[in-house]
Amino acid sequence: MSLVLQSFASDSVLYSFQDAFSSFSNMTHDVPGSKVITRFSNGCLVGNSLRDCGAACQDPSRIFENTATLHNCLYYPSIVQAISEQALDHGSGTIARDYGISAGNVSGATNAVQQCLTDYASSTPKPSKYSSTLCSGSTQALCYDHTNICESVYAPVIEDIAGVGIYTSYWMQNGIALVAFALLRLFDFWIYYVTIAVLGCVRGFERAKVKADWAKQSALRHRVPNLISSLFEFQKAQCFFMIAVQVAAIIIAKRGGFDAKTLQQLSNSYSAITLVAICGYLPVVFTLLNLHGAGQDSWYIIALSTITVVIAGITAFTTKRFVPSTNDLLDLCNVTGSWASCGNRNPTTFCLSHHTVDPFNYSGGAKHIFIFCIVVLSFVVLDKFRS
Repeated sequence: MSLVLQSFASDSVLYSFQDAFSSFSNMTHDVPGSKVITRFSNGCLVGNSLRDCGAACQDPSRIFENTATLHNCLYYPSIVQAISEQALDHGSGTIARDYGISAGNVSGATNAVQQCLTDYASSTPKPSKYSSTLCSGSTQALCYDHTNICESVYAPVIEDIAGVGIYTSYWMQNGIALVAFALLRLFDFWIYYVTIAVLGCVRGFERAKVKADWAKQSALRHRVPNLISSLFEFQKAQCFFMIAVQVAAIIIAKRGGFDAKTLQQLSNSYSAITLVAICGYLPVVFTLLNLHGAGQDSWYIIALSTITVVIAGITAFTTKRFVPSTNDLLDLCNVTGSWASCGNRNPTTFCLSHHTVDPFNYSGGAKHIFIFCIVVLSFVVLDKFRS
């Protein structure tokens, strides 16, 4: 079997622990013909940005420093074997030399990865299914079910974005808007018919109708003004609060600062930002619609609500794709662990399961909710112009 090497930087792609081992696992199955192996130019860096897989792949702390190096080191034994068997063409041989790969003892790279994952699995309640045996053949490649390694990955959402208190405040924000809607409908419409239904059988329809009319007028004179005043102040408060939250979310997503311990945790936090964005336009527009229906919306509150919706929309669309900032990725590279065989790093730092990100599909519905809110907001503005 001949090997063909390709080289490019992995900075432009989100390459996870599972991606590295899936690619490696496909490579290790014996299929006749040549194999194409990608080398990541931003992996195996030692010293002054010098690529040397020969040195990096013997040092566990460098192997698990990032997924580019891990990827390169997984293929290291196969490339060394291909060099010894003269199974590389001229171009691939040049790439191998650029990465500091030459014929020699290959057991170090394989054993370093194998020992780290074995120690991690033996000291972790999960994964339950794990094997660290060597594949048959002379490649000495590592074989195991890599998906189970990431089952116990630490991935709670960042507290500052969706902690218990913050998450509760989002639901309270939506709940207050719904309660205000229900009370307005009660005082404006339901109280009349509910009073008739309750008193009609006891006092007769005519007396019940008089009492219902009195109850409705009393509510409109006393209850509704107080409710509208409170709702107006609530709208201002939630707009200023959500503007601050949205701006902070945009800044932290672009500049970094999540202080995540794993790539999965970072991804889950991005997903939570989408929920934050939805809270920035759905309850805001709904509350504004309540005020407009009661005839108590001013141009000030419409302008403030519009600004909030626009900023929340920017948050939703700038974070809809999981693209970690450079600072956050650098922070992940510096995450430490308690496994000496892993160079005191955590091998699951770069685990990322795409199936567990955004389980409620917030990002999928965020765009449609935003479009709906823009349409409703447009009708409110047009109706305000007409009046």
